[in-house]
Amino acid sequence: MVLSETFWIAFVSSMSATVLVCLRWGYKSKCNHIECCCMKIDRDIIREEAIDIITPPSPNNSNKMERTISL
Repeated sequence: MVLSETFWIAFVSSMSATVLVCLRWGYKSKCNHIECCCMKIDRDIIREEAIDIITPPSPNNSNKMERTISL
């Protein structure tokens, strides 16, 4: 059974969107230390929050990107 081009386009688009949503979720989590499988990430969230305050949210999703300052 051969799969059509339409299927592959939809499949690749769905997988790309899933990966991007997971990356966004990971960024917004503001965890200091993340371990996933064999990856270990240590983040400096204080600097990231300062950048988030300086950079205004996109006008397309401003209601979803509420930014709070927690010092």
